[in-house]
Amino acid sequence: MKLSKQLFLWISLVLATAILLTFLLANRYIKETRRINENKEYITDLKLKYLNSSVLISNFLSIESVNPQFFRSGKSQFIQQKYKQDSLIYDTFNYLKEEYRNNTQRKAAIAVLEDNMNRQELLFTKMVHKVWERGYKDFGLVGRMRRHAHNLESFPQLDKELLLSLRRREKDFIIRHEPQYINNFDSIMTQIRNKVHNSIIDSGVQNNCNEVLLLYSNCFHTLVQLDTEIGIHNNTGLKAELDSSQFEAQKKFEQLQTMIDQDVDDAFFKLKLFFILGTIILFVFCLSISALLSRKISKPLTGFVQHLKVMKQGNYDKVPELEVKQYSYEIKILYEAYNSLLQQLAIHDNEKNILINKLLSSEEKYRNMADRLPQSIFETNSKGQFKYVNSHWKKSFGYKETDLGSKITLDSLIITKKHNREQARINEVAAKRKDGSWFPALLYTDDIIIDGRINGVRGVVIDISDRYRYLKMLKTERKKALAADKLKSAFIANVSHEVRTPLNAVLGYSHLLKDRLRDHFDDEGFIRQIIANGNQLLHLFDDIMDFSLIKTDQFKVNRIEIDVNSLLHSQQTLVSNIRATINKPDLIVNFIKLPNTTFIESDAQRINTIFRHLIQNAFKFTNKGQIDIGAYESEHQLIFFVKDTGMGISKDEQQVIFEPFRQIDEGLARSYQGAGIGLALCKALTTTLDGHIWLVSEPDEGSTFYFSLPIANNQTEMMKTKCTPSESLV
Repeated sequence: MKLSKQLFLWISLVLATAILLTFLLANRYIKETRRINENKEYITDLKLKYLNSSVLISNFLSIESVNPQFFRSGKSQFIQQKYKQDSLIYDTFNYLKEEYRNNTQRKAAIAVLEDNMNRQELLFTKMVHKVWERGYKDFGLVGRMRRHAHNLESFPQLDKELLLSLRRREKDFIIRHEPQYINNFDSIMTQIRNKVHNSIIDSGVQNNCNEVLLLYSNCFHTLVQLDTEIGIHNNTGLKAELDSSQFEAQKKFEQLQTMIDQDVDDAFFKLKLFFILGTIILFVFCLSISALLSRKISKPLTGFVQHLKVMKQGNYDKVPELEVKQYSYEIKILYEAYNSLLQQLAIHDNEKNILINKLLSSEEKYRNMADRLPQSIFETNSKGQFKYVNSHWKKSFGYKETDLGSKITLDSLIITKKHNREQARINEVAAKRKDGSWFPALLYTDDIIIDGRINGVRGVVIDISDRYRYLKMLKTERKKALAADKLKSAFIANVSHEVRTPLNAVLGYSHLLKDRLRDHFDDEGFIRQIIANGNQLLHLFDDIMDFSLIKTDQFKVNRIEIDVNSLLHSQQTLVSNIRATINKPDLIVNFIKLPNTTFIESDAQRINTIFRHLIQNAFKFTNKGQIDIGAYESEHQLIFFVKDTGMGISKDEQQVIFEPFRQIDEGLARSYQGAGIGLALCKALTTTLDGHIWLVSEPDEGSTFYFSLPIANNQTEMMKTKCTPSESLV
């Protein structure tokens, strides 16, 4: 007993000293290794940020280069995000340079990466300016080409087919960027110039036409040069330089990571060497201690091993307990712990048998429940072979229990996409029966994970053949409904055409009758009513025709350059015609024009249609006060408005006022005439003209209807102040 305590004290002292030394030395190397790993993470994070910066450049080229909003505002979220990302990259560079200030090789590699980043940032800045100069649609160089093309169309002597071919070659090059379209463009341009020289006699017109052709050709070749310098499509110019810079950075990142990995390997090698030496020392010490203790403890341990072999057989009730004799203190404790463990194992063995019986009973119960479900339930092993299927599965697939074997697997019965092992899966698949027939089904699966490993799949198969039949029937009915809608629109268009012909004749003869009876008939009121109501009916059929064409995608827009003030002035005739049919002499109409001459490219006839409906509604629902008609400029758009002091519209009624065949309420529908398509047509026309329509109104406070249209590109100076009333018509 005394010897045992002395040995215990010596062993404890030696082990404590060894553990302390091990801890101190290991702590040093662990801190160094941790610092290296942190630097490795910083470099990995730097690489990810660098790649994210490259992704932002690609997104800018693919999205903003064809985004009119970018050319309109000059702002891009991708440019802002890249600058933020570059700021984070430079912060990381500063940290790493400080961290490796004493390591010349690492510091030089980081400096090369920083120079590469500076070069990439300079290239990106150049590319942004090139993309901005190139433009898109109505902006930049592309916008100037479009305006030159429109100017060429104003020369009636030019061959329209050649102009169309010239525009087509321009579009082909912009879309495909193939050199052959440049030659085709130049060839067609030469033909047009020859035509101009031969067909236009007036030297002034000829010079103007040649000047526009020269501007158009120069713009096109400048566009070709810019595309080559940018290199988005053919990977040349700035795009190629950026790709090369990114490739060089990728190689430098790999070299830097290799250096850091070497640092980690060196640190781990030192740590391993230390632990190997420590292990050898401890092993020698343990051998010495074992030699001293073997004689004292070998005999009781041999008996202990014999009991362990008997206990290994698993029948703990028949294993005898160890007899505790006058052994050392450690052996006594070991024997007593063994006897206590033997008793506990016997108790746990009995409890285990009880739990196994309960589990078998529970498994049988749930298998019976699964057999009664109306879905096909299955379970497979890691090779896809079926371990369990319920009764509905056998019925659906036509297999018997004896048919299930190694040849029948889940992949052989299911056609689906590649499984995603990271989450539960729900896939629409095709399932194969035993007779070779297929049926559509939903497959719900989940992995069976035991001890962190996938040991199979369990899932459910639901037959959805009935749903496919329903979907097929719904598609058939939808086709019928679409066909009926097209027939309706075609019918309305045909009826409108057939009614317009006799109605034009009635109006024409009414004007002739008015002219002939001017000197022989004292009261022309009846004839004016015939003409006014005939015009109203003609406008109604025009609106129905336009609405039908828009709904059937057959509507065509005739864009011309329009003087906005002249357009507003022409509405005075419309106001006079409306006054002829509506007796409201006290109603004041103000026309608010722009202080400067402003042009837009749009369809004047369709804008007059929008004004006609808005002004008619203002007259219809305003009994006293005034009506303001005008326009103003705001943020590269022209805003037209019609403001009245009438009855106003509530918030709830504003939600439906632009829907077809909808009016404010039934009471108003009885008090005021109207077919219910005017505002719906206004909304459709403004959308077709690339605009937007809205209203601001309060009950009993009047209404203001606004609609916006884009301003022509040659309007460089925008008005900074709102316009003031310049003309009134009472």
